Amino acid sequence: MKNPSFQRQSTAGFTLLEVLVVVVMIAILFAIAGPGWLGVVNRQRSASSREQILQAIRLAQSEAIRTKREQTVTFDAVANPPTITVKGATEQLGNGKFRTGMVSLQTTAPSITFDADGNIKDGVTPPVVITVRAPANTGKRRCVIIQTILGATRSAEDGEALCP
Repeated sequence: MKNPSFQRQSTAGFTLLEVLVVVVMIAILFAIAGPGWLGVVNRQRSASSREQILQAIRLAQSEAIRTKREQTVTFDAVANPPTITVKGATEQLGNGKFRTGMVSLQTTAPSITFDADGNIKDGVTPPVVITVRAPANTGKRRCVIIQTILGATRSAEDGEALCP
């Protein structure tokens, strides 16, 4: 019969060396994956900003047609983050979720006015190119291009025609 006071204690568990090796391996994986993840986030920021600009332009154009009154879209590229004003309402790119330096905006026309028929009014000559970059001034370009006086719009990316 065994004496219970002399039983060996369990040696289950991890040694300090094993834990350190696992932590180092996880750190290496994060170092490899980090830049790729940052690229995905920046592409998403610029793509969502481009869509926000495209929707603002389409809203102004459709409101001009619907109300039979001129509607203007104004871009403030100097603000950080940049802003868009449509129907008197100003909103930041990213709907207020972007901090300073996350995105930049460049445009060939600081404002675009649509007449009662949804056409671009005199004073702005197409093509109008609105360019968004994330991170600001260094990321890949995403563009909204108003190609004709009738207000036909399209999206483009870095390297495509008219997206400098």
